[in-house]
Amino acid sequence: SNGGGSGKNIIYLTNITPDFIIKNSLNNNDKRIDSLKENVEKDLSKIFNSHKIKFLHDAINDVRLKYFTQNVKPFFIPNIQKPDEKYKETTNFYINNIYANDIPLSKNKEVVSECSIPILFKNLITIGYLQVNNKSPMTEKHFNVAKKIAMVMNDFFLKTNIVEVIEDKFIVYDLSKNGVGVVYKQRTLTRNFQQGGYIIFDIILPGNSKATIGAIVKNLIFQEGGLIKTGFEFKAMDAISEVNFEEFLENMNQ
Repeated sequence: SNGGGSGKNIIYLTNITPDFIIKNSLNNNDKRIDSLKENVEKDLSKIFNSHKIKFLHDAINDVRLKYFTQNVKPFFIPNIQKPDEKYKETTNFYINNIYANDIPLSKNKEVVSECSIPILFKNLITIGYLQVNNKSPMTEKHFNVAKKIAMVMNDFFLKTNIVEVIEDKFIVYDLSKNGVGVVYKQRTLTRNFQQGGYIIFDIILPGNSKATIGAIVKNLIFQEGGLIKTGFEFKAMDAISEVNFEEFLENMNQ
C-alpha cells in the first residue's frame, strides 16, 4: 500500500555517494585524474605564475582542503600586501588562517595574489581545490578564469564514472524540510551509511522530479522483524533541487 490511500507514488532515495567512497574512487582513478590535471595545467600556466591542484586522496593535512571541506566559497585575494577596502576582511582572514599555515608560500615574498576555488562533486561536496598565485596583483578577470577552469573539473567528475554512485533504491518513510528517513531490510546496505558521515543522494519525488541533497547520516536503527531505519539531516541542496523540494512539500501539506 502507498500509505493513506492518497494514490501518490512512493518516494524513494537513490544514487548514493558517501564521503568515504569518494576518497576511494579518487584513489582508484589517479591516472585519469592526473591526465585531467595535465590538460588543465596547460591553460593555467599561460595565465598564472604558479598553480596547484589537490584532491582528497593526495592531500594530507592540507590547510586549504580543510577550509574548503567546511566552506565552499572560493578565495579571491587580489593583493596580499595592500588589499582594497572591499577585500580587507577576506584578506585578513586568509593571511591568519591560510597564508600563515602555508610555510612555503608565506616565505616566498614574490607572491602577491591568490585565487583558490574548491572542486565540487555535484556542487555539494568538496573533492579538491584549484590554487593559483601571481607575482603581481590579480583582477576579477583572473578570478573568473580560475572559476571557469574549476567548473571544467567539476563537469569532468559529473560526466565520467570516476566517483562511484550506488543505485540501490531506499523507500522513504519520513520526509521534512530538514531531513529524511528511509527503511529497508537488507543488512548489507548499512555499509553505505557511516554515522556522522557526509553523503550525497537523490530523492525521487512523485512526478519524477528529484532533489539532489548533501546530508549527514544521523542514525541507524535496527528494529524487530529485521527492518532497518536510517535517518539523514540535510546540509546542502542545489538551487533546482530546492525549488522541486519546496514545491513538493507545499503540495504535500495542502
